[in-house]
Parts: sequence; structure tokens; C-alpha cells
Amino acid sequence: MKLSYYNSLKRIGESEVTQVPSQHARLLVLSQEIDLLKEKLRPSATGHIHTAINVLEYQIKEIEETINYETE
Repeated sequence: MKLSYYNSLKRIGESEVTQVPSQHARLLVLSQEIDLLKEKLRPSATGHIHTAINVLEYQIKEIEETINYETE
């Protein structure tokens, strides 16, 4: 049975889960997603995209703070 990513996270520690993405991998994916969203920006009617970019940038900031805290 193939699990969705969300379900696999809920089952951490069980044999079905083989790997949870590292924080560095998440940074890479989030950065790539921001780049894709920025390509979709237009002069008007893209406020929802601006919001999505801001949310992803905030997630990156939180991950970077976590990484910096763990390496101190």
C-alpha cells in the first residue's frame, strides 16, 4: 500500500516510513517553489501568489533558524 506523504509523516517510526526529508532538502524544495511562483506573478490579480511566496519565505526563515540553533 502506497502512503501519501502526510500519512507517512503520521506513521514515523513504523516500517512503512523509510525517510523523512532533511531540513536542507526542504530548504531546496521551498526555494525552488518560490522561484516557480515568482514566474507566475503578474501586475494584477496575483495577490494569492504573493501570499504563498510570503508563507514559503517564512518557512525558510524558520528552518534556517532551526539549523542555526542546532549547529550552535
